[in-house]
Amino acid sequence: MTLELTQTTDVLAGLTRARRAGQTIVGFAAETIADETALAAAGREKLSRKGADLLVVNDVSDHKVFGMSDTIVMIVGTAGVCDRVAASKAVVAHRILDAAIKHRATA
Repeated sequence: MTLELTQTTDVLAGLTRARRAGQTIVGFAAETIADETALAAAGREKLSRKGADLLVVNDVSDHKVFGMSDTIVMIVGTAGVCDRVAASKAVVAHRILDAAIKHRATA
C-alpha cells in the first residue's frame, strides 16, 4: 500500500491574515508533548508563528483525550500560559470563552 500525503491550507494562519478589526482569534493545537514546560513552550511558539490571540494546547499522546469526557488544556496568550484547566470538556469550553472575553477587555 502507498500513502500519498498532500499539505493542506493552514487555516489558522489564513484566519489571522484576514483578521477584521476587533476580531479575537483563538486557535487549537493538539500536540504529542507530555512535558508541561515543553508543551507550554510549543504553545507560545505556535501562537507567535500563527498570530492568533490565544492558543488552546493539549497533549494528545497515548490517546489521552479522545473519547473521554474530561481533558486537560493550557490556554496560552502572548504573556505565557493564561490558564491550565483539567475538567470536563464543557467546563473547558467555558474557560476558553472566559479567556477570550478577558483578552478582548484588555486588548
